[in-house]
Amino acid sequence: RRRALLVFGTRCQPRLQGDDILFFMESFVEPGATYKYDSDSGEVKKTAFVVNEPVTLDDAEVVRRQRLTNMFALASAGNLITHVAVFCLYDLAGLAYVIAADVVFFAAMLAVPLLHQLGDNLGAHTLSALSIVAILFSLVVLGRDSQVYVYFSLSGIILFMFGVENARSWLPWFATAFVGLAVFLPLSPALGLVGASDPLLQRIVSTHSMINVAVVNALIIYFVLS
Repeated sequence: RRRALLVFGTRCQPRLQGDDILFFMESFVEPGATYKYDSDSGEVKKTAFVVNEPVTLDDAEVVRRQRLTNMFALASAGNLITHVAVFCLYDLAGLAYVIAADVVFFAAMLAVPLLHQLGDNLGAHTLSALSIVAILFSLVVLGRDSQVYVYFSLSGIILFMFGVENARSWLPWFATAFVGLAVFLPLSPALGLVGASDPLLQRIVSTHSMINVAVVNALIIYFVLS
């Protein structure tokens, strides 16, 4: 299956026999080439008329996606450390196990950028798994009234980390997030587990989560559009 191009420019050449046509097309990451559309088979094939460039940008999109993954990993780590700060100031002893778990998630997300050298999408896969587990853990511990499930509204970022055209990579994680939310939301206690069922704490976490989601959304939108 031919990979879809992010087309920068195209122009048609004279029509050939029947409905066959020649056209020139180039993208931001691939040099220009002349293609032939075969009306009988409905296929488009690249001809020998190709612009040869001294450099290759085949990995440009991979690098861009990895940079986005790094940004999301660092933003998620920053989000976790602010949660840790709030929990420490509120009730260090009572929320010790929540703080310990968030510190582990924080350290793991900081390590995500190091995984790119082991595989193009390993960092994105790891970050997707960490994010889903961390959100579901917080949902169970802090309860539905903390509204930490609002972080699932960032699931769309998964598409950009893998590339919209790579549905086989992002669709399983998108489905996992959806199923996880559908299962855990009704089953999680409204007030959370023992030691975290404090209405004031839940209101603080809820407000904090909404602010964090707004900030992360703004960062990602800026990166994608810049």
